Amino acid sequence: MRKFLNRKFNISRNNLIVCLLIAGIFSICAIALAHQSHYKPVNKVDRISSARSQVYIAGKGYKLDKKQLSDHEKMEKTREKLLKKKPQKDRDKKKENKIEKNNGHKKPSKTDKKGGNGSRQGNGDRNSGSGKKNIDPKAPVIQTSINDGMIFRGEKFAFWVQALDYGETPISAVDIEVCVNSKEVISVGRTRLGYNYLALLKKGENVITVKATDDEGRVAKLTKTVWRVSSKPKRRYNAIIRISAETIGNNNILNREIKIYSKESIASALTRCMKEAGMRWDNTGTVDRGFYLARIYKSGIAAGGKIHPKILEYYGKKSGSDGKHSDGENPGNKPEEPETKYPWTSSGHYNDSLGQFDFTKESGWVAYLDGVSIRQGFSAIGLEDGSVLWLRFTVNRGSELVVGDKNGWW
Repeated sequence: MRKFLNRKFNISRNNLIVCLLIAGIFSICAIALAHQSHYKPVNKVDRISSARSQVYIAGKGYKLDKKQLSDHEKMEKTREKLLKKKPQKDRDKKKENKIEKNNGHKKPSKTDKKGGNGSRQGNGDRNSGSGKKNIDPKAPVIQTSINDGMIFRGEKFAFWVQALDYGETPISAVDIEVCVNSKEVISVGRTRLGYNYLALLKKGENVITVKATDDEGRVAKLTKTVWRVSSKPKRRYNAIIRISAETIGNNNILNREIKIYSKESIASALTRCMKEAGMRWDNTGTVDRGFYLARIYKSGIAAGGKIHPKILEYYGKKSGSDGKHSDGENPGNKPEEPETKYPWTSSGHYNDSLGQFDFTKESGWVAYLDGVSIRQGFSAIGLEDGSVLWLRFTVNRGSELVVGDKNGWW
Protein backbone atom coordinates (compact mmCIF):
# COMPACT_ATOMS: atom_id res chain seq x y z
CA MET A 1 0.00 0.00 0.00
CA ARG A 2 2.74 2.38 0.93
CA LYS A 3 4.61 1.53 -2.28
CA PHE A 4 1.43 2.08 -4.23
CA LEU A 5 0.83 5.51 -2.71
CA ASN A 6 4.46 6.41 -3.19
CA ARG A 7 4.36 5.47 -6.80
CA LYS A 8 0.93 6.85 -7.58
CA PHE A 9 0.71 10.07 -5.49
CA ASN A 10 4.31 10.48 -4.43
CA ILE A 11 3.29 10.56 -0.70
CA SER A 12 5.93 9.85 1.85
CA ARG A 13 5.37 7.98 5.10
CA ASN A 14 5.50 11.14 7.26
CA ASN A 15 2.95 12.97 5.13
CA LEU A 16 0.60 10.04 5.34
CA ILE A 17 0.74 10.02 9.12
CA VAL A 18 -0.04 13.77 9.26
CA CYS A 19 -3.04 13.36 6.99
CA LEU A 20 -4.40 10.52 9.10
CA LEU A 21 -4.03 12.61 12.28
CA ILE A 22 -5.90 15.56 10.77
CA ALA A 23 -8.68 13.28 9.59
CA GLY A 24 -8.91 11.75 13.03
CA ILE A 25 -9.17 15.16 14.73
CA PHE A 26 -12.00 16.26 12.40
CA SER A 27 -13.84 13.00 13.06
CA ILE A 28 -13.61 13.46 16.83
CA CYS A 29 -14.86 17.09 16.58
CA ALA A 30 -17.77 16.06 14.37
CA ILE A 31 -18.81 13.31 16.81
CA ALA A 32 -18.60 15.75 19.79
CA LEU A 33 -20.70 18.40 18.04
CA ALA A 34 -23.29 15.86 16.99
CA HIS A 35 -23.84 14.80 20.60
CA GLN A 36 -24.19 18.37 21.99
CA SER A 37 -27.69 19.69 22.88
CA HIS A 38 -29.01 22.78 21.12
CA TYR A 39 -28.80 26.14 22.99
CA LYS A 40 -32.18 27.26 24.24
CA PRO A 41 -32.41 30.88 25.55
CA VAL A 42 -34.34 31.65 28.75
CA ASN A 43 -37.95 32.52 28.03
CA LYS A 44 -38.68 35.55 30.23
CA VAL A 45 -42.40 35.48 29.50
CA ASP A 46 -43.02 31.76 29.94
CA ARG A 47 -44.91 32.49 33.19
CA ILE A 48 -47.36 34.88 31.53
CA SER A 49 -50.72 33.38 30.76
CA SER A 50 -51.21 33.82 27.06
CA ALA A 51 -54.89 33.07 27.49
CA ARG A 52 -55.32 35.86 30.08
CA SER A 53 -53.31 38.29 27.96
CA GLN A 54 -55.45 37.68 24.92
CA VAL A 55 -57.53 40.62 23.73
CA TYR A 56 -60.50 39.74 21.58
CA ILE A 57 -61.40 41.96 18.69
CA ALA A 58 -65.05 42.85 18.46
CA GLY A 59 -65.15 45.16 15.47
CA LYS A 60 -67.75 45.42 12.78
CA GLY A 61 -68.64 42.06 11.31
CA TYR A 62 -66.66 40.08 13.91
CA LYS A 63 -68.21 37.66 16.38
CA LEU A 64 -66.69 35.57 19.14
CA ASP A 65 -67.09 31.87 18.70
CA LYS A 66 -68.51 29.74 21.52
CA LYS A 67 -65.13 28.66 22.84
CA GLN A 68 -63.76 32.21 22.93
CA LEU A 69 -66.90 33.49 24.64
CA SER A 70 -66.84 30.68 27.21
CA ASP A 71 -63.12 31.19 27.99
CA HIS A 72 -63.62 34.92 28.33
CA GLU A 73 -66.52 34.51 30.76
CA LYS A 74 -64.54 32.05 32.89
CA MET A 75 -61.56 34.41 33.12
CA GLU A 76 -63.76 37.37 34.06
CA LYS A 77 -65.52 35.39 36.79
CA THR A 78 -62.18 34.28 38.21
CA ARG A 79 -60.96 37.88 38.16
CA GLU A 80 -64.06 39.12 39.97
CA LYS A 81 -63.63 36.50 42.69
CA LEU A 82 -60.02 37.58 43.23
CA LEU A 83 -61.02 41.24 43.48
CA LYS A 84 -63.71 40.47 46.05
CA LYS A 85 -61.23 38.78 48.35
CA LYS A 86 -60.02 41.25 50.95
CA PRO A 87 -56.75 41.11 52.89
CA GLN A 88 -56.71 39.90 56.47
CA LYS A 89 -56.00 43.43 57.64
CA ASP A 90 -59.28 44.74 56.23
CA ARG A 91 -61.21 41.91 57.89
CA ASP A 92 -59.58 42.71 61.23
CA LYS A 93 -60.57 46.38 60.89
CA LYS A 94 -64.13 45.37 60.15
CA LYS A 95 -64.24 43.25 63.30
CA GLU A 96 -62.88 46.14 65.37
CA ASN A 97 -65.55 48.48 64.01
CA LYS A 98 -68.26 45.95 64.90
CA ILE A 99 -66.93 45.60 68.44
CA GLU A 100 -66.85 49.38 68.92
CA LYS A 101 -70.36 49.70 67.54
CA ASN A 102 -71.66 47.04 69.90
CA ASN A 103 -70.03 48.81 72.83
CA GLY A 104 -71.81 52.03 71.93
CA HIS A 105 -68.68 53.86 70.75
CA LYS A 106 -68.39 55.61 67.47
CA LYS A 107 -65.02 55.54 65.76
CA PRO A 108 -63.97 59.11 64.92
CA SER A 109 -63.94 59.75 61.20
CA LYS A 110 -61.29 61.69 59.39
CA THR A 111 -63.72 64.55 58.82
CA ASP A 112 -64.06 65.01 62.61
CA LYS A 113 -60.41 65.94 62.94
CA LYS A 114 -59.38 69.55 63.18
CA GLY A 115 -58.93 71.27 59.84
CA GLY A 116 -61.34 68.97 57.94
CA ASN A 117 -60.58 65.82 56.05
CA GLY A 118 -57.55 66.24 53.81
CA SER A 119 -57.20 69.97 54.40
CA ARG A 120 -53.69 71.32 54.25
CA GLN A 121 -54.39 75.00 54.68
CA GLY A 122 -57.28 77.43 54.36
CA ASN A 123 -60.62 75.84 53.50
CA GLY A 124 -59.62 72.50 52.00
CA ASP A 125 -61.68 69.32 51.84
CA ARG A 126 -61.49 65.86 50.31
CA ASN A 127 -64.88 64.58 49.08
CA SER A 128 -66.65 67.15 51.29
CA GLY A 129 -70.39 67.21 50.88
CA SER A 130 -70.40 64.11 48.68
CA GLY A 131 -72.46 62.10 51.16
CA LYS A 132 -70.25 59.02 50.79
CA LYS A 133 -69.55 56.87 53.82
CA ASN A 134 -66.22 55.60 52.50
CA ILE A 135 -63.80 58.43 51.77
CA ASP A 136 -60.97 57.76 49.35
CA PRO A 137 -57.72 58.84 51.07
CA LYS A 138 -56.14 59.42 47.66
CA ALA A 139 -58.90 61.71 46.39
CA PRO A 140 -57.92 65.28 45.38
CA VAL A 141 -57.83 68.07 47.97
CA ILE A 142 -59.80 71.23 47.17
CA GLN A 143 -58.79 74.58 48.69
CA THR A 144 -60.64 77.88 48.33
CA SER A 145 -60.86 81.38 49.72
CA ILE A 146 -64.59 80.94 50.42
CA ASN A 147 -65.66 80.51 54.04
CA ASP A 148 -68.83 78.45 54.36
CA GLY A 149 -71.80 80.62 55.36
CA MET A 150 -69.92 83.88 54.81
CA ILE A 151 -71.82 87.13 54.27
CA PHE A 152 -70.99 89.23 51.20
CA ARG A 153 -72.13 92.71 50.28
CA GLY A 154 -72.34 93.28 46.56
CA GLU A 155 -73.17 91.41 43.39
CA LYS A 156 -69.73 90.54 41.94
CA PHE A 157 -67.98 87.96 44.08
CA ALA A 158 -64.30 87.16 43.40
CA PHE A 159 -62.69 84.02 44.83
CA TRP A 160 -59.96 81.51 44.09
CA VAL A 161 -59.93 77.71 43.95
CA GLN A 162 -57.03 75.27 43.94
CA ALA A 163 -57.13 71.47 43.68
CA LEU A 164 -54.20 69.16 44.42
CA ASP A 165 -53.96 65.47 43.60
CA TYR A 166 -52.63 62.80 45.98
CA GLY A 167 -49.05 63.73 45.03
CA GLU A 168 -49.79 67.43 45.79
CA THR A 169 -49.58 68.35 42.09
CA PRO A 170 -51.97 71.18 41.07
CA ILE A 171 -54.90 70.03 38.96
CA SER A 172 -55.57 71.99 35.76
CA ALA A 173 -58.55 74.34 35.52
CA VAL A 174 -59.89 72.10 32.73
CA ASP A 175 -60.47 69.36 35.33
CA ILE A 176 -62.02 71.71 37.91
CA GLU A 177 -65.74 72.39 37.61
CA VAL A 178 -67.06 75.39 39.55
CA CYS A 179 -70.79 76.09 39.67
CA VAL A 180 -72.63 78.97 41.31
CA ASN A 181 -76.30 78.18 41.89
CA SER A 182 -75.96 75.24 39.44
CA LYS A 183 -74.52 77.51 36.72
CA GLU A 184 -70.92 76.83 35.69
CA VAL A 185 -68.42 79.69 35.84
CA ILE A 186 -65.08 79.81 34.02
CA SER A 187 -61.70 80.79 35.47
CA VAL A 188 -60.63 84.36 34.70
CA GLY A 189 -56.95 84.02 35.55
CA ARG A 190 -54.41 82.36 37.78
CA THR A 191 -52.28 83.46 40.74
CA ARG A 192 -49.87 81.65 43.05
CA LEU A 193 -52.85 80.64 45.24
CA GLY A 194 -54.89 79.03 42.47
CA TYR A 195 -57.41 79.83 39.74
CA ASN A 196 -59.48 83.00 40.05
CA TYR A 197 -63.24 83.09 39.49
CA LEU A 198 -65.77 85.92 39.34
CA ALA A 199 -69.42 85.15 40.07
CA LEU A 200 -72.62 87.16 40.06
CA LEU A 201 -74.51 86.49 43.27
CA LYS A 202 -78.27 86.63 43.72
CA LYS A 203 -79.95 88.04 46.80
CA GLY A 204 -79.93 85.69 49.75
CA GLU A 205 -78.37 82.22 49.66
CA ASN A 206 -75.85 81.26 46.97
CA VAL A 207 -74.54 77.68 46.72
CA ILE A 208 -71.08 77.27 45.20
CA THR A 209 -69.96 73.75 44.30
CA VAL A 210 -66.48 72.68 43.21
CA LYS A 211 -65.68 69.34 41.59
CA ALA A 212 -62.08 68.29 40.88
CA THR A 213 -60.95 65.19 38.97
CA ASP A 214 -57.35 63.97 38.93
CA ASP A 215 -55.56 62.09 36.12
CA GLU A 216 -56.55 58.72 37.59
CA GLY A 217 -60.24 59.58 37.68
CA ARG A 218 -60.54 60.20 41.43
CA VAL A 219 -63.13 62.86 42.22
CA ALA A 220 -63.46 65.33 45.10
CA LYS A 221 -66.41 67.64 45.70
CA LEU A 222 -66.76 70.74 47.85
CA THR A 223 -69.85 72.80 48.64
CA LYS A 224 -69.87 76.30 50.16
CA THR A 225 -72.67 78.75 50.89
CA VAL A 226 -72.37 82.52 50.50
CA TRP A 227 -75.10 84.92 51.63
CA ARG A 228 -75.59 88.16 49.72
CA VAL A 229 -77.15 90.66 52.10
CA SER A 230 -77.25 93.74 49.87
CA SER A 231 -77.63 94.25 46.14
CA LYS A 232 -75.77 97.56 46.30
CA PRO A 233 -72.12 97.38 47.37
CA LYS A 234 -71.00 99.78 50.07
CA ARG A 235 -67.83 101.83 49.76
CA ARG A 236 -65.86 101.43 52.93
CA TYR A 237 -62.18 100.97 52.02
CA ASN A 238 -59.43 103.30 50.87
CA ALA A 239 -56.82 102.57 48.18
CA ILE A 240 -54.16 104.57 46.35
CA ILE A 241 -53.76 104.47 42.58
CA ARG A 242 -50.60 105.88 41.05
CA ILE A 243 -49.63 106.16 37.36
CA SER A 244 -46.14 107.18 36.20
CA ALA A 245 -43.71 106.94 33.28
CA GLU A 246 -40.21 107.45 34.77
CA THR A 247 -38.70 105.73 31.76
CA ILE A 248 -39.51 108.75 29.56
CA GLY A 249 -39.24 111.49 32.21
CA ASN A 250 -42.87 111.77 33.40
CA ASN A 251 -42.81 110.76 37.07
CA ASN A 252 -46.33 111.83 38.05
CA ILE A 253 -49.26 111.19 35.70
CA LEU A 254 -51.78 110.40 38.44
CA ASN A 255 -51.62 109.96 42.21
CA ARG A 256 -54.99 109.68 43.90
CA GLU A 257 -56.63 108.09 46.93
CA ILE A 258 -60.03 106.59 46.18
CA LYS A 259 -62.83 104.82 47.98
CA ILE A 260 -63.25 101.24 46.84
CA TYR A 261 -65.91 98.57 47.19
CA SER A 262 -65.32 95.50 49.31
CA LYS A 263 -62.65 93.56 47.36
CA GLU A 264 -63.33 95.55 44.18
CA SER A 265 -61.25 94.29 41.25
CA ILE A 266 -58.21 96.19 40.00
CA ALA A 267 -59.86 96.72 36.61
CA SER A 268 -63.01 98.21 38.16
CA ALA A 269 -61.16 100.53 40.57
CA LEU A 270 -58.59 101.66 37.97
CA THR A 271 -61.11 102.54 35.27
CA ARG A 272 -63.33 104.37 37.77
CA CYS A 273 -60.35 106.34 39.09
CA MET A 274 -59.17 107.36 35.59
CA LYS A 275 -62.71 108.38 34.67
CA GLU A 276 -62.98 110.55 37.78
CA ALA A 277 -59.62 112.17 36.83
CA GLY A 278 -60.89 113.03 33.33
CA MET A 279 -58.67 110.51 31.55
CA ARG A 280 -59.60 108.15 28.72
CA TRP A 281 -58.11 104.77 27.85
CA ASP A 282 -58.10 101.86 25.40
CA ASN A 283 -58.32 98.29 26.60
CA THR A 284 -58.92 94.74 25.47
CA GLY A 285 -61.27 92.38 27.28
CA THR A 286 -63.78 93.72 29.77
CA VAL A 287 -63.72 94.93 33.36
CA ASP A 288 -65.23 91.60 34.40
CA ARG A 289 -62.90 89.35 32.43
CA GLY A 290 -59.52 89.52 30.67
CA PHE A 291 -58.96 93.27 31.14
CA TYR A 292 -55.72 94.61 29.59
CA LEU A 293 -54.85 98.33 29.58
CA ALA A 294 -53.37 99.22 26.18
CA ARG A 295 -53.27 103.05 26.14
CA ILE A 296 -53.98 106.10 28.32
CA TYR A 297 -55.11 109.45 26.89
CA LYS A 298 -54.16 112.66 28.70
CA SER A 299 -53.09 116.04 27.36
CA GLY A 300 -49.27 116.27 27.13
CA ILE A 301 -48.71 112.89 28.77
CA ALA A 302 -45.74 112.10 26.48
CA ALA A 303 -44.88 115.55 25.11
CA GLY A 304 -41.10 116.00 24.93
CA GLY A 305 -40.56 112.53 26.29
CA LYS A 306 -37.27 110.71 25.75
CA ILE A 307 -36.01 107.37 26.94
CA HIS A 308 -34.17 107.92 30.22
CA PRO A 309 -30.40 108.37 29.63
CA LYS A 310 -29.56 105.88 32.38
CA ILE A 311 -31.50 103.21 30.49
CA LEU A 312 -29.61 103.96 27.26
CA GLU A 313 -26.30 103.98 29.08
CA TYR A 314 -26.97 100.70 30.83
CA TYR A 315 -28.00 98.77 27.73
CA GLY A 316 -25.34 100.51 25.67
CA LYS A 317 -22.62 99.22 27.98
CA LYS A 318 -24.13 95.75 27.87
CA SER A 319 -23.84 95.77 24.07
CA GLY A 320 -20.31 97.28 24.16
CA SER A 321 -21.09 100.76 22.72
CA ASP A 322 -21.37 104.34 23.96
CA GLY A 323 -25.13 104.20 24.41
CA LYS A 324 -26.13 106.62 21.63
CA HIS A 325 -29.53 105.76 20.32
CA SER A 326 -32.57 107.17 18.59
CA ASP A 327 -35.23 107.39 21.31
CA GLY A 328 -38.30 107.81 19.11
CA GLU A 329 -38.84 111.55 19.58
CA ASN A 330 -39.95 112.11 15.95
CA PRO A 331 -43.60 111.04 15.69
CA GLY A 332 -44.75 110.08 12.22
CA ASN A 333 -41.20 109.83 10.88
CA LYS A 334 -39.06 106.77 10.49
CA PRO A 335 -36.69 106.59 13.50
CA GLU A 336 -32.98 106.83 12.94
CA GLU A 337 -31.04 103.58 12.78
CA PRO A 338 -29.49 102.85 16.18
CA GLU A 339 -25.74 102.90 16.43
CA THR A 340 -25.83 99.91 18.76
CA LYS A 341 -27.94 96.84 19.21
CA TYR A 342 -30.49 97.49 21.98
CA PRO A 343 -32.97 94.86 23.19
CA TRP A 344 -35.80 96.74 21.46
CA THR A 345 -36.80 98.30 18.15
CA SER A 346 -37.37 102.05 18.27
CA SER A 347 -40.71 103.55 17.25
CA GLY A 348 -42.49 106.89 17.34
CA HIS A 349 -45.00 108.20 19.88
CA TYR A 350 -47.82 110.69 20.39
CA ASN A 351 -47.86 113.75 22.66
CA ASP A 352 -51.32 113.28 24.18
CA SER A 353 -51.43 109.51 24.70
CA LEU A 354 -49.09 106.82 25.94
CA GLY A 355 -49.31 103.08 25.55
CA GLN A 356 -48.23 99.91 23.87
CA PHE A 357 -45.52 100.23 21.14
CA ASP A 358 -44.71 103.88 21.95
CA PHE A 359 -40.95 104.72 21.85
CA THR A 360 -40.12 101.01 21.38
CA LYS A 361 -41.79 97.86 20.15
CA GLU A 362 -41.39 96.36 23.63
CA SER A 363 -43.26 99.10 25.53
CA GLY A 364 -46.53 99.08 27.44
CA TRP A 365 -48.07 99.34 30.92
CA VAL A 366 -47.15 97.08 33.82
CA ALA A 367 -48.69 97.08 37.29
CA TYR A 368 -47.42 96.67 40.84
CA LEU A 369 -49.79 95.85 43.71
CA ASP A 370 -48.34 96.65 47.13
CA GLY A 371 -44.83 96.57 45.62
CA VAL A 372 -45.22 93.21 43.84
CA SER A 373 -45.35 93.00 40.04
CA ILE A 374 -48.51 91.46 38.61
CA ARG A 375 -48.66 90.26 35.01
CA GLN A 376 -52.33 89.28 34.81
CA GLY A 377 -55.54 89.18 36.75
CA PHE A 378 -56.73 92.83 36.59
CA SER A 379 -60.31 91.51 36.43
CA ALA A 380 -59.92 88.87 39.14
CA ILE A 381 -57.58 90.35 41.75
CA GLY A 382 -59.39 92.40 44.38
CA LEU A 383 -58.07 95.45 46.22
CA GLU A 384 -58.10 95.63 49.99
CA ASP A 385 -58.11 98.44 52.51
CA GLY A 386 -54.83 100.37 52.12
CA SER A 387 -53.81 98.71 48.83
CA VAL A 388 -51.42 100.67 46.60
CA LEU A 389 -51.75 100.07 42.86
CA TRP A 390 -48.87 101.52 40.82
CA LEU A 391 -49.19 101.54 37.03
CA ARG A 392 -45.83 102.13 35.26
CA PHE A 393 -44.78 102.62 31.65
CA THR A 394 -42.01 100.31 30.43
CA VAL A 395 -39.90 100.44 27.27
CA ASN A 396 -38.41 96.94 27.65
CA ARG A 397 -41.12 94.70 29.11
CA GLY A 398 -40.41 95.85 32.67
CA SER A 399 -36.79 94.69 32.91
CA GLU A 400 -35.40 98.25 32.94
CA LEU A 401 -37.76 99.13 35.82
CA VAL A 402 -36.23 96.39 37.96
CA VAL A 403 -32.67 97.62 37.21
CA GLY A 404 -33.64 101.28 37.68
CA ASP A 405 -35.34 100.69 41.04
CA LYS A 406 -32.32 98.75 42.25
CA ASN A 407 -29.83 101.46 41.18
CA GLY A 408 -31.97 104.51 42.08
CA TRP A 409 -32.27 105.99 38.59
CA TRP A 410 -35.60 107.75 39.11
